[in-house]
Amino acid sequence: MFRGWFLMTLCLACVLALTGCGKVAEEATEKAIEAGLEADGQQAEVELDADGGRMRITTEDGEMTVSGDDDSFTMTSEEGGMSMVAGAAAKVPDDFPKDVPLPDGFKPNMVQTMAENALYTVTGPAEGTVQGVADGLRAAAKEQGWTEAQTFSQPGVMSQFSGTKEGRSLTVMVVDEGDGEAPVVTIVTAKD
Repeated sequence: MFRGWFLMTLCLACVLALTGCGKVAEEATEKAIEAGLEADGQQAEVELDADGGRMRITTEDGEMTVSGDDDSFTMTSEEGGMSMVAGAAAKVPDDFPKDVPLPDGFKPNMVQTMAENALYTVTGPAEGTVQGVADGLRAAAKEQGWTEAQTFSQPGVMSQFSGTKEGRSLTVMVVDEGDGEAPVVTIVTAKD
């Protein structure tokens, strides 16, 4: 629906940075975002509410609302077909497929859903080593009936596997970002 997700994230940063900066700053930022979207091939109308931490972008493809505060942000399409939540407010959706394995105690820091193709992406830290987390998730996926399609591993750095089940796909990637923190897990599942 919308291209330029980087621009959308930048837009949110502008909203959050301008909190309390007044109407003139809001209007200037609206025009700058509209110009950026136009450069990306989208005609858009942008409405900022910096005091409320919200922005609405309307294009010929539909409407997107972006809101946030110091802890998290949310982007949602008008028809509810796409949603992304990042930060403290991110949680595994209630309708996330029960046969898709998650690490024990998993608390995502980013969740994206697209209703049109039942796409779910969850990302967050996991306790353990890259290989240990990946092996545990791979075994749990097999127990849930997923047929492994492909695996790739770079020992100690990243491990990835994909699978299929009943017209759906699953990709799991576990990465050590080299910061001494827990490995980051990204799980994507969708209808084929």
